[in-house]
Amino acid sequence: MFRWKSAVRFVTVLWLVSVGLQADPAAAQYWNHWNPEFKNDPARTARAFKRDVFIANLSQGNREVVLDWFRHGPGFTFNVKQTAKAAKYDSKAPAYADIVGDFGTNFLKCEGGPFALCFYSGPEGPLPCDTSKYDTVSECTCTAIDHGLFFVDILGILNRAVYEETAKACGADGSLCPNVGDAPVCDVVNEKLREDEKMFPGADMISVFSFDGATEVPIGQSSCESGKYAGCMTAPCFYPGGDEESDTVQCLCPNYSGPFQIGQNNKENMCSLGNQHVWSAAYTLPGGNGIPDSPPASP
Repeated sequence: MFRWKSAVRFVTVLWLVSVGLQADPAAAQYWNHWNPEFKNDPARTARAFKRDVFIANLSQGNREVVLDWFRHGPGFTFNVKQTAKAAKYDSKAPAYADIVGDFGTNFLKCEGGPFALCFYSGPEGPLPCDTSKYDTVSECTCTAIDHGLFFVDILGILNRAVYEETAKACGADGSLCPNVGDAPVCDVVNEKLREDEKMFPGADMISVFSFDGATEVPIGQSSCESGKYAGCMTAPCFYPGGDEESDTVQCLCPNYSGPFQIGQNNKENMCSLGNQHVWSAAYTLPGGNGIPDSPPASP
């Protein structure tokens, strides 16, 4: 009888063979192997994202999640809905583009933890966003935070069912949930629900926004005309090697190509990082209200 680690290796090999990534370049390109000529393709991104969540659970040794995946499927639907358009904004970008129309409305207030902060991730260094394996999903190193006030952009919720439940309760733009904890997504991030109602099965925490770190690195804005960036809002995150004492986690952030803003001032000359790294970023629509430099007052 196989031990669990042997079974993981065996299943991994079978899975890689089944998608043809071991030797066939054409199949590798189809299944989202790194390609410098990146183009937005929601269906391709959805396939790649599900694949990477599966591989992360294999690597973490999450036996029950892997078995459930084979028995019942991944347990989530990746959200490619044009959420900004649904909220009556002038944008046809999908959820993973992390569009912002109005921070005060779109960013739902929550409290709890743990959660991940990817706001400062991107360049080579302690918090990189690496696209060297695949062009459609970045592996971002993000800060793990035990507890605190956090915010979820309703337009950037990556789990389709969680987005739909939250939009039903809060309105497509989030305006019906002004208070801390009003939004259903808060309980999902805090994992107060059943195991099968997690944002992403097997994830140790979810990436959201918070003002933690703003005293050390002030929040600002540097606009970039166009380029590839990582949309980390509600991305699944995993402790490196299962080390729950780690101060950082590895988050799987889908990439998008378009105009974006870096959340720090005077970074316009760093829009393109090179060396297969990208910023964790978002895009505030023209005329919109972006992220302030300090927490907004409670209503």
